Amino acid sequence: MLRPALLAVFVLTQTACGQVSSADAVLDRCPTLARLAAEGKLDQIKNPVFTDRDAARQFAGECAKVKKELQSLLYRPAQYDILLTQAALAAEFLTGDTYLLSTSKIKSAVKLREWVKIPPPPGFVYVKKYASTSAMPPIVEDVFDQLASSEMQARVQGVNIRGRYIALLETEYHDELVDNLAHEMVHAYLTLASGVDLPSWFHEGAAVYFSIGKESRLYGKTGDPKIKQVTVPESYKRDLYSFDYIERKIGRKKLFEFVKESVETGQVDARAALGLNPLEKPDGPDYRRVALAAAIGVGTILLLIVAWLVSRRQENWVD
Repeated sequence: MLRPALLAVFVLTQTACGQVSSADAVLDRCPTLARLAAEGKLDQIKNPVFTDRDAARQFAGECAKVKKELQSLLYRPAQYDILLTQAALAAEFLTGDTYLLSTSKIKSAVKLREWVKIPPPPGFVYVKKYASTSAMPPIVEDVFDQLASSEMQARVQGVNIRGRYIALLETEYHDELVDNLAHEMVHAYLTLASGVDLPSWFHEGAAVYFSIGKESRLYGKTGDPKIKQVTVPESYKRDLYSFDYIERKIGRKKLFEFVKESVETGQVDARAALGLNPLEKPDGPDYRRVALAAAIGVGTILLLIVAWLVSRRQENWVD
């Protein structure tokens, strides 16, 4: 069977027993993977760009086979662990709900597409909903656990994985689930449209700004004793305030231009958007400069004290 040049990345790797396992040896044990490689579809496992739902679901079955084949290997070169993760994600999410960013009616996608004018990335965004984290496959649950153990001050309700995949926890209120989807859809849109890692403050600020647009929201009917108030984490509030500040300073139209340019170039420069050059400072105290001056002052005082103590010690020694 033909071994395409694309598989050159999977070169000889030493196994735990000191034996050598080659790409050819792995493909001999993984017929589905070998066939997809021969058809030039390895990139599709990493980034499954589909616009036909049936085709996406069929490919999910192929990826499930690849996952099973790779897991069955006694010794698996490290490079194949990456492919295994990619296949596992595709097998899980390509069976979920599908959204085309070019036509989706999700409010945040509409805003980015029609207000900000960012060209919609091609292919589906795949969404899976879970009753709980324990109902998730380990590869998804691990992402939730990592976020929950970070500085988040609220329980994680949704995650975006590699731009293409969204996992959501089901909620009591449908409107809350829709807002969570809108939030994660911003991450998906920006990640797929930019192709580079944008700063966290930009991602989260945009996600809140273009989804609920405020720091908290009530869910449930008026007078409902079960009415629920959800407040975004403090770090997200700060990121939202950054977007609100830019909008107040330059207006919504220029804010949208700033967002579009940042996504298309991969360079997020809020100072340029505000009309500042790198040497200028925004209004208000420069706390880093104040802290540096204070540190220099304290250091000078300490040096003077040390010098005085040394001189006193020398005087006492002479006596």
